[in-house]
Amino acid sequence: MKKYLYLILAVFVILAAILNFIPRIGYHYPLHVDEWVHWQYANHLSSGTPLYFGQVYQDNLESGFHFLLAVLNSFGISYLLIFRFLPLIVTILICLGVFILTRKMWDDEAAVFSVLFIEMLSSSVVILGPVFLVPMAIGLFLIAIGLYSVERESKLWVLVLSLLLIMHPPTALALLLL
Repeated sequence: MKKYLYLILAVFVILAAILNFIPRIGYHYPLHVDEWVHWQYANHLSSGTPLYFGQVYQDNLESGFHFLLAVLNSFGISYLLIFRFLPLIVTILICLGVFILTRKMWDDEAAVFSVLFIEMLSSSVVILGPVFLVPMAIGLFLIAIGLYSVERESKLWVLVLSLLLIMHPPTALALLLL
């Protein structure tokens, strides 16, 4: 790969991270109601606090995501830090995952511009995107990894599919369709 493409890739990834971090610059709490709900479920799992609606934690399709958040919290990372900075890391992982997948399927130039496409994905309260810490955002990264493993004819896609089934079943269905 040519050196100027690495520079363009770095600029696109940094710009994607900055654009997705802008809503969180002056606000340190979760941005969307789904993030608050995931925080509540993860907090229930990590510290045994009662759920805000008084029910028992059961039959949740996104329990793998809640366990991930609870495990990160048990390592000493506060939920405020998780919900503020993990979307930034997930955005970078999505960009790099799509870059690697597109580079495998086509060429270097197409891979760099696929990162530009990911950077320009719109996120709003209606269309959840990488700005928010929701299971679908992590699922975007796992879809790229799953498709890459299928391209390489590796059996790793089964592990990715299992993670998606535990974390966000609709994204697992999207991976199966792709």
